[in-house]
Amino acid sequence: MSSAPSTSALKADIGGQDEVDPDLKSDVCAADRERIELDGRKAFFRLRQQWSCAVIAWISCFLIFHIALTVAIGLGGLDFLQYQWLIPLITVENFLQIVGMGYVVVRFLYPGKALALARIRRTS
Repeated sequence: MSSAPSTSALKADIGGQDEVDPDLKSDVCAADRERIELDGRKAFFRLRQQWSCAVIAWISCFLIFHIALTVAIGLGGLDFLQYQWLIPLITVENFLQIVGMGYVVVRFLYPGKALALARIRRTS
């Protein structure tokens, strides 16, 4: 990855002149702002990719656990006759985990859409 020339390199003595061209100075500032913006976006997309992979891993573990639990109950390996409250508790917990994951996805991975929805809600 090549880096942009530094501000000091661009301000260096060009052709023996000690003055800095005001247009060059504003162009350098604009280029610095754009480079910072691009670096920030790259970092954000990298972090978004990591979060996406973490969410996929969490969903996979979630599904594997619940498939194993269902199979164990179906084969009679687990008996919940004395624990009638446990199945509704697991169902509610699953629902809350799915809602929580949706919240994380909407708020972190897609902040622009969440902000737009918040603005729509405020104006309605």
